[in-house]
Amino acid sequence: MHHLTTLIVALVMLFPFAAGHAQALPLRVPDQIHASPPPAFASDRILVKFKPGSAAAEMASLARQGHDRHLRTIPGLDVHVIQVPAGTVLERVAVYQRNPNVIFAEPDFYRVLIEPNEGTDPPPPSGTGNDHFSDQWALNNTAQLHAIPDPVTGIAEVRGSQDADIDAPEGWDISTGSANVKIGILDTGVDCRSASNPVGSLEFDAGKCVEQVNFVAAEEGLLDFIGHGTHVAGIAAAATDNGIGVAGVGWNSSVGNLKTCFQYYYCPYPELCEYYTVIIGVCPVSASAEAIQYAADNGYHVINMSYASDEFDVNGDPVSYGQYSQAEADAVANAWDAGVVMVAAAGNEGTNTPLYPAAYPQVIAVGATDHDDNIPDFSSFGSSWVSLMAPGEYILSTVPNEFCIFYADILGVEFDPESDACLDWYSGTSMASPHVAGAAALVWAHFFSASLTDPGNCMDTNGVTPCNQAVRQHLEGGADTAGALGQNMLAWSMNGRLNLHGALMASVEPPPPPPPPPVVVPLSPSLLVATVVPDSAGGESVELTWEQDGLITGFDIERDKLNTKRGTVTGTASWAVAPSPLAYADDVGSGRYLYRIRARNGDEVSAWVELAGYVDVTDGGGKGGGKPKK
Repeated sequence: MHHLTTLIVALVMLFPFAAGHAQALPLRVPDQIHASPPPAFASDRILVKFKPGSAAAEMASLARQGHDRHLRTIPGLDVHVIQVPAGTVLERVAVYQRNPNVIFAEPDFYRVLIEPNEGTDPPPPSGTGNDHFSDQWALNNTAQLHAIPDPVTGIAEVRGSQDADIDAPEGWDISTGSANVKIGILDTGVDCRSASNPVGSLEFDAGKCVEQVNFVAAEEGLLDFIGHGTHVAGIAAAATDNGIGVAGVGWNSSVGNLKTCFQYYYCPYPELCEYYTVIIGVCPVSASAEAIQYAADNGYHVINMSYASDEFDVNGDPVSYGQYSQAEADAVANAWDAGVVMVAAAGNEGTNTPLYPAAYPQVIAVGATDHDDNIPDFSSFGSSWVSLMAPGEYILSTVPNEFCIFYADILGVEFDPESDACLDWYSGTSMASPHVAGAAALVWAHFFSASLTDPGNCMDTNGVTPCNQAVRQHLEGGADTAGALGQNMLAWSMNGRLNLHGALMASVEPPPPPPPPPVVVPLSPSLLVATVVPDSAGGESVELTWEQDGLITGFDIERDKLNTKRGTVTGTASWAVAPSPLAYADDVGSGRYLYRIRARNGDEVSAWVELAGYVDVTDGGGKGGGKPKK
C-alpha cells in the first residue's frame, strides 16, 4: 500500500466565481485585470479551413478585405488561425463562410475550466509524517475517517460509505501500468520538475513527466500558475508508492504536460481590485484542437480534458454554453483514428445539457460522485451522453510546490520540496475525469502491452476491434451500475461508476458481423400511360410508359382482358420487365384491356398502380403476348 509523508496541505486553488474566494498567491503578476468574465470566444481571432487546392491568392485576397493577418496553421488539421480586427469576429466569420473555397470558418471559442467547488479554504495544516492514503477515499473507501476542508474548523474528519470507490487496490493487484503508456494532460500545465523548474513536484520528475508543450505560449509560460492541471495530473498518475504525496490511479503511467489553458484575471468589484480578483482558466479551441492533434501524432494513448464550454455573466455565474467546434471535432476524430482514448469532464452545471469536448461521441464524458456514491449538486449528468461516473468531490491531489513554498514562508512552517509534495482538495467533474484517464492507462498496459509503440495500428485479439475502442469497452463494461447504497448509476450515466478492478477483469466481446444492408421498399411507379399505336403487322399494339423514382431492380406488369359487354375479367397475364427503359410495347390481340404495374427492389415490391381506364385494341396482329419496346 502507499505510504505518504506529506504534511503541508496548502489550500491555494481559489476561484471566487465558483466558491467565493480571492486569489491569494501571486505566482504571476497579471498582465491585465479584466472588468468582465471571459467572452464566449476570442475577440480578435477566427479559425478557417480552406478547400484543398485553394489558391494562395484567393486566401490572401480574403484576408486583405478585412485587414486580417494569418497567425499560424494547426499541423495535421490544416486549420488557419487568423487574427481579425477586434470586435469583428462574427462579421469576418460570415465573410469567410460565404466564400466557395472555404470548408468552414468559426470563432476561436473559449472552453473554460470546470473549476473546483471547494467551500471556504481552511488554513494549511502543519506537521510531518502523515499518511494521506486514507484521505483518498475515491481509491479505497472502507467508510474510514478521512479529512476534508471545513469552513469552520479548517479540516474536518468524516466517513463515507463502504465501497463507494473505484476499487483501486484490487485493480493494482492486477496491473500497476507501464511507463510506456502516455497520458496527455490538456490543462493549465503540470508542476513537472525540470531544469527550468527545480522546485517542481517530485510526483512529476523527469521519469514521470515525459514532455512539456505549451499551446498557449502567446498568453503565458509553461508553468501551472493556477494549479488545476497539476491536481488533475496527480489524480491520473502521480508517482505512486514513493513515500511522497498521493497515489495516482495510473501508478507507473507517464504524463505529458500539454498546456492548453491560460489564466484570466477578472475583477468583479472595481473598488477591490487591489485585494480581490477572480482567476478563471481559459482554454481556446485553437489550443485544444492543436493539443489533441499533437497527442494523436505523437503516440499518446490517453488524453484528459477537464474543461468545458461554459460562458459566464458579470457575477461569474454560467449563463449559457459555448458551441460545437468543427476544428476541435476534426482533431477528436483524428485522435480516435490514431488510437487515442479521450476522456473529458462532463461539466459542473448540475444539468443534463451536453457540453463540449465531452459531448463528442468519441470522447468518454465523466460525471462526478461523492464518498457515498451520490451525485453532487454540481455534476452534470445524462443517461444519453455521460459515459461514466467517477469520484469528484473533495479529492485530494497535487498542486504546484510553489503554492506550499509561498504559504510556508507566510506561516513560518517548513516545506521541503525534496521530501514533500504540495496537496489540496478540489471538487468537480474535473477531478472525476482523470480517475477514468488513469484507469484507461492501466487497461492499455494490461491488455495491449505488446502494441504500445503504435497505438494507431493496435487491434484487440479478435483482430477486429481497435485497441482504444477495446479500452473504452473495458472501462464501460467493468463499471458498477449500482452504488454503494444501491443507487441506480444508470440514471445518471450510460454505464455506471468507474471500477478499476472491473475494467481490468472485463472481457470485450468481438463486434457482431455487420448486418446486411437494408432492402428498401421501392416507390410505386407514377404517370402510367397506355397509348394505342399502329404496329408493324398493320394492326395495333399498346405502348405503356411510366415514371419511376428511387432504387429498383425491375417491374411487374399485369394485364386483364375484359368482356366488352359485361366488363368482367376473362383472362389475366403478368410478366416481369427490366428496370429500363421505362416503357413497354404490348403486342396484344383485339380486345379491351386493363393494365397495372408495380416496381420491384429485390424481394420487396411497391403497391400496384392501375391505368386510369381501359384500352380498346382492334385488328391487333399479335397473339396476346407482348414484347419489349425496342
